[in-house]
Amino acid sequence: MFSWSCTALDPVADEVFRLLGAAPGPDIGLLAAAALTGLDGTRIRPVLRALVDAHLLQEHVPGRYRMHDLLRLYAAELAGDEARDAALLRLTDSQLRAARAAARLLRPEHPVPELPAPAGSAAPAFEHRAAATAWFDAEHAGLLELLDAAVAGGRHRVVWKLAWFLSAYHFVRGLPFEDLAAWQAGVAAARTLGEPEPLAVAHLQTGTAYARVGRYEDATRHLHEALALAPRGEVHADVHRTLGWVWEARGAPERALRYAHRSLELYRAAANAMREADALNTVGWLHARLGDLGSAGAHCERALLLCRRLGHRRAEALTLHSLGYIAQLRDRHEEALSRYEDALGVVRAIGDVYDETGIQLDLGQVHEELGRHREARRAWERALELSVAQHRPRLAETAGRRLAEARLPAGR
Repeated sequence: MFSWSCTALDPVADEVFRLLGAAPGPDIGLLAAAALTGLDGTRIRPVLRALVDAHLLQEHVPGRYRMHDLLRLYAAELAGDEARDAALLRLTDSQLRAARAAARLLRPEHPVPELPAPAGSAAPAFEHRAAATAWFDAEHAGLLELLDAAVAGGRHRVVWKLAWFLSAYHFVRGLPFEDLAAWQAGVAAARTLGEPEPLAVAHLQTGTAYARVGRYEDATRHLHEALALAPRGEVHADVHRTLGWVWEARGAPERALRYAHRSLELYRAAANAMREADALNTVGWLHARLGDLGSAGAHCERALLLCRRLGHRRAEALTLHSLGYIAQLRDRHEEALSRYEDALGVVRAIGDVYDETGIQLDLGQVHEELGRHREARRAWERALELSVAQHRPRLAETAGRRLAEARLPAGR
């Protein structure tokens, strides 16, 4: 029955149908379909329309296409191994470039690895952060399958670069276990490459991913391996800052502060202003945790000025959170409330649900202290929802406990 439908296709549509059987993920977009098939963007659309009309393809949302599983198997068998492998190489190259462009918008403070000059068309240019996030939302499942295919095919450089690009999306969308899986593949690929810099980056990112799922001993081990491989430069500074975060989570803020101060020195020496802003906030936060509110406020106010001058939005949100926490410790509850609400506005504007969790937790506490019990419960319910979705048991336990102890019962 499938063959009867295919006999009515012209040769180009027939070839496109066969290659679409090799497409990873549940569906495919126009640009990815063009890369997979080797057609340009203007030629692919009418071909896909013809396949929809022949009931061989579904356009389930505008601009995205999917194929029934049996049809996909049939198409892949018709394509043959050589044509399918060539199509996947074209698609991987195109998706890598798009992922790199999107990652640069999501995490502008993080450098991303270069890619060879494109043989075909250039990577898409995303107009703004929201467009980059929407692209990742649509392509994420397919990108994970491309990562698996690169692992299976021994394309080690593709694996660690794609893990790096995906990490920016995993970070802001609060997908720590997906990030850990990607970086476990990335660190294995980097070991095979045997090059110190990729391996240092892979250990750093794997350590960060372990920390985000609460496996702090594994995180520390990978971070120290990164430190040994990167005795100087910005990766070295990143490792120090991440170790500061990990040691705070492990209940050693004094040790954490030493690492954070060292990262600040290294970023300043490298004239990396965006990462300096990150480190200033980290140092300020740790001073606050240790009760030194004067130093905490001074560092965080400098961080906020730098963030706003550079347009470093995520760091701005984190610094506003820190300043809210400092104001809260000083019993300046209205000021704390204003800072937390400003921080919440920034993370919502940039789609950063991971950092929203902690902000909601502290925002609820200020509402409770001001007698705004309904608002406190609403903030804690949101923090609980996010922390469960993000597999963050410590935050989930805290949010659940505060809800249980809340003065306003649920539904009141």
